[in-house]
Amino acid sequence: MIFTKGGAVMIIDKMDYIFAIAKEQNLTRAAKRLFVAQSTLTMYLNRVEAELGVKLFDRSKTPILPTPAGALCIEELKKIRQIETRLSAKLQQMAHPEETLNVGIGLMHSAAWMPQLLPLFHEIYPDVRINLIEQGDELLLQSLRADDADVVIGGMPVGTQDVSEKLALEQLLLIVPRKFHLAPPWVYAGNSYKNPYEITPQQLQGLPLIMPSSANDLGGITNQALEHFDIQPKSVITVSSMQTAAMLVSQNMGYLFTSPVFLSMQAEQLGSKIVYCTMQGIPDTRRIVAVYNPDTRKKEMIRQFLKLLRTVMFQDQPGIFPLTD
Repeated sequence: MIFTKGGAVMIIDKMDYIFAIAKEQNLTRAAKRLFVAQSTLTMYLNRVEAELGVKLFDRSKTPILPTPAGALCIEELKKIRQIETRLSAKLQQMAHPEETLNVGIGLMHSAAWMPQLLPLFHEIYPDVRINLIEQGDELLLQSLRADDADVVIGGMPVGTQDVSEKLALEQLLLIVPRKFHLAPPWVYAGNSYKNPYEITPQQLQGLPLIMPSSANDLGGITNQALEHFDIQPKSVITVSSMQTAAMLVSQNMGYLFTSPVFLSMQAEQLGSKIVYCTMQGIPDTRRIVAVYNPDTRKKEMIRQFLKLLRTVMFQDQPGIFPLTD
């Protein structure tokens, strides 16, 4: 497979197009998200695939899903975006050293909480520039230690020592394909991440599992749950993207342990092919914490930011509770 220079440049230059298609899994919705005509997006994708000589998305089925080549491109583009974000943050910090607060936060939590929090923060600090470093939880502490972020906020498994402030505890949920027949049909009408159906560990024995990678703290938490209940999956598919994991569940490939915050944003895409479940006795092992350098000059600003975060993170969000000592 030969990637031409022209195709590679086109992908990097318009990587948001690729991200939008991957997220929406539909060209019409992706075009609306990007504020471009669908024909523009389709022509772009056709041209890129022609330049690269490989299909990035399988458009023969609904929803549109990345091909293996597409999945590889998406992962590499995410790395490029992180480099861009890191460079931009450092340049902005050099230009305005006292006016920028660099916040590292998990992708799911940023989308769920930042739209409500940032207007409140700017009422108090109208001249402070906020730079959101949105990345997987596994990279957050790296950003802090590299001085790319002033504070990082995300999911950390129990035992993590680098904790400045405890914020919340997330109750794990499961999503299971309806075709596994773990819930009776009468459950479907009212079933949602807000109203999950309770199953037993025995019902999961011998079923295929979708496993977040070890780089994601949900992967470690899933392993803890399997060991706690002595569940033996029939097979395991390991993925790095939670969006991909959820779509694999909707395609009847396995069940998934995940968080209510993630499910609140994925409900529309998941549709009616899955059942939201809970299981009595799931270990409460996912903590949302904030970590920052105690000697930072921005400590007071960070504490105010976290105080505001606490006011928004529990609003109409089932399955997440205040975490205290």
